[in-house]
Amino acid sequence: MNFSTFGPFLMSEWSQEGLKRFWDKTDTVQKRLDYPTGLNKAIGVYIVALEGVGGALVPWYVGKTDNGFGIRFTQHLRGARFATLFSKNSPAVKVFLIARITSSGKLKKVTRKMREGKGMKSIDRLEFALIGSCLARNPDLVNKREKKFHGGLHVPGYWNSDPKNYDSAARKLAKMIKAQ
Repeated sequence: MNFSTFGPFLMSEWSQEGLKRFWDKTDTVQKRLDYPTGLNKAIGVYIVALEGVGGALVPWYVGKTDNGFGIRFTQHLRGARFATLFSKNSPAVKVFLIARITSSGKLKKVTRKMREGKGMKSIDRLEFALIGSCLARNPDLVNKREKKFHGGLHVPGYWNSDPKNYDSAARKLAKMIKAQ
């Protein structure tokens, strides 16, 4: 199973018109890369990030879609979670789209099987992994689902543990997998 990463794309307005401009911008990128399907119809995982001090991106939310990025973002329009990001004093909002790629190298789009609720395990697992990685970067990540698991998991040498307290085995594990 393969994915391809696109972005970060600046999202400057949270409205129906703003989303249309956003998808027009991403379609320009995907056409340049010779993908026949627009990114708005592709499925995968997305990360919404805020531009911090010095331009560093800080993850704010991790999401997934088995229905297409465009449909999922339109669903988010109905909620207040994302709207709060677009006030006058908000930092720049950037979006990474991590699209599932078919074996022939095309953007994977929604199939009837997915519409019937079967979903894709690869997308679920990638979202889970990215939530964990993004929580390590931003403990205030908005995601509620999986946050409790990742926050409660402690593995010396790998996850949620203080390197100052590593024993010999934890130091060797951290060195082997290059964990912090």
